[in-house]
Amino acid sequence: MSSDRRQPLNDPTEQRHSLFRGGKFALGTITGIILAISGYLLFGFADLSLSRPELLELVPTSIALLVAFVSLLMSYQAISEQRLMRQAGTDPVVLVHLGTREDTRALATFEVTNVGAGAALDVSIKLKSDISEIPKERIIVDFKRIEHPIQTIPQNKSVSYNFGFGHKLLGDEPVPPLEFEITYKNIEGTRYRSRQIIDVRELHQQRADSPPLARLASATEEMAKAQKGLGRKAAPIHVVSETRTDHETRQKAQHEEMLRQHRNKQEDEN
Repeated sequence: MSSDRRQPLNDPTEQRHSLFRGGKFALGTITGIILAISGYLLFGFADLSLSRPELLELVPTSIALLVAFVSLLMSYQAISEQRLMRQAGTDPVVLVHLGTREDTRALATFEVTNVGAGAALDVSIKLKSDISEIPKERIIVDFKRIEHPIQTIPQNKSVSYNFGFGHKLLGDEPVPPLEFEITYKNIEGTRYRSRQIIDVRELHQQRADSPPLARLASATEEMAKAQKGLGRKAAPIHVVSETRTDHETRQKAQHEEMLRQHRNKQEDEN
């Protein structure tokens, strides 16, 4: 089980540059100009005693100014949504979860997977839970040694660590849920942070048998051992191959030799 609460982390330099990204500076400038013009006209009208026809002539100008302001806000909103959709199509999303090894299903692995649409850079994993009281034979991986950042995790790729054997992780008292802090950044340098939890109780009732290739390799090894033992106990077996014509010629010669020996034996008896 893992929960992802991803938050962008921008340093002060990135925050200063972000003021000029996405049209924020332009929106603020134009909004300020429109508000200044509106305020100037409003206070100007308050000081003048305008007749009703003169006020009606100013209505289209006021409406046009209001429409321009609303159009500006809608355009900015549309551009912001497009920018967010573009980022969602290129930003990485890093998750930690449990997996299994193909050659040893009983061994659970600690997986760091990039499920996003872009490469994740400088990926750091820090264990926030206290595992000092958990025996080392239950959790194999040393999380202090994997705190060094992973340079790159490409899209749909994982980094795997041996976590522990399922029966030892569960046991009579399962290992408590572990909380991790993951930080990484995209190719533009924007950093992200998330807190995620791994719970070994999800391993209950999962398969722990050997995969077909592992069973085949084990059976092949047993057959090789059996053949070696058979070779030590029995005489070597020789295989001779010959054509049918050679076989019939050899059989005929053996038959004639047997007949000749039989005749010689009869002559000796007489």
